[in-house]
Amino acid sequence: PYAKTANLQPETSSGLNLGLRYTPGNLVIVNANLFRNDLRNLIDRFTLPFAKTNGQSIYSYHNVNKVYTEGITLDASWKMTKYFLLSGGYQFLLARDKDVIKGIKAGNYFKRDPVTFKTDEVQVSDYGGLLNRSKHAANVKLMYMNEGVRANAWLRVNYTGRFGYTETNGSGILDGASEYANGFFLCNLTVTKYLFKNADMQAGIENLLNYTEPVLLPNLPGRTYFINLHVSFDNIFQSKKQHT
Repeated sequence: PYAKTANLQPETSSGLNLGLRYTPGNLVIVNANLFRNDLRNLIDRFTLPFAKTNGQSIYSYHNVNKVYTEGITLDASWKMTKYFLLSGGYQFLLARDKDVIKGIKAGNYFKRDPVTFKTDEVQVSDYGGLLNRSKHAANVKLMYMNEGVRANAWLRVNYTGRFGYTETNGSGILDGASEYANGFFLCNLTVTKYLFKNADMQAGIENLLNYTEPVLLPNLPGRTYFINLHVSFDNIFQSKKQHT
């Protein structure tokens, strides 16, 4: 029955975004955005109360009646030299269920300490919002571009802050330190060589630091190596079409 999602309602939302772009010089660009979204029937993922035989979690989907998300995003880029570009970004996010906040203020939520078995009323300050959403996230990217040798390379580091994963104290909401997964870094390295006009070869390493979390992040396999060959036929066909 957990897999049946036929009762899901369509998600609707309205939002407001305020953006600011600042260019103090030709080499630096800074962008900032404030946002607020109000959603009804948010289609959200949740973890089922049982797992596969190998310990991996199983997920399904449900509607969350009234939700808001708000926060700020910042990103900047700096042309350091002729060949190197440094960029980065940061996001602060709050994602909360309006009905839960209303219920907390009405005194309807209680949590029980799993060690001492002491029961306390949940406070608004305890509420961590929706599961699987980090309050803090950031990234830094260093890119090398050289038209002379027809190649580029980039190193990217992503940080995902701690996020709520499950409920453990009987309250039914995210409100305890033990209900969070730790933050983590992912590092990716990619090198691209343009072979000729319509083709390039790419090689790289994903998850360079080999971070794994089999239970909480089963889709993260660890360090991965790859080689890609990309050939585009668009220009070839377009050229033939023009000559016919």
